[in-house]
Amino acid sequence: SPGPAAWTLFTLLLLSGLFSVSSLERVVLEESITVPPEAMSNTPSATRFSEPFELTKRGNMKVDVSAGLSNGWLGVQGDLVNQDTGDVTTFYQELSYYFGQDSDGSWSEGSPSESLYLSTLPAGKYVLRTTASFDASPQPTARNYSVKLVHDSPNGSWLCVALVLLLLGPVF
Repeated sequence: SPGPAAWTLFTLLLLSGLFSVSSLERVVLEESITVPPEAMSNTPSATRFSEPFELTKRGNMKVDVSAGLSNGWLGVQGDLVNQDTGDVTTFYQELSYYFGQDSDGSWSEGSPSESLYLSTLPAGKYVLRTTASFDASPQPTARNYSVKLVHDSPNGSWLCVALVLLLLGPVF
């Protein structure tokens, strides 16, 4: 007969499956943004507003940010503004991607895309305001990035924490 740890593990996996199946995982916004060459970092000239979009139920939000980076970095501050209540949920994602060659061969570090999860947001109409941060360059250049919002997306991090705690039990 399985022990209590096996039943707990089975229950955790069952809950994880139920959360994955019952989530909407709906793309509510996909924006490609070009910051004009004359824009200054972290100023209104580097700020863009999305068209309004609606969340039909409470749920978390997965934010995917990517940029066309070549040996540089770009920070994106996002503010999800609930148009019904005025509440603002803020996130910041900094991307950096550097590459080159040295005596050991080719190397790269960082990534031109990252994802993060925001906590539960109530249903309602929202607008996304993004502001880009970047280094000034001697040669003005346009900067491109994209943001994708996926509403009610399953996040397995709670399962990992629960499994670690389950494994720590026998240690103590």
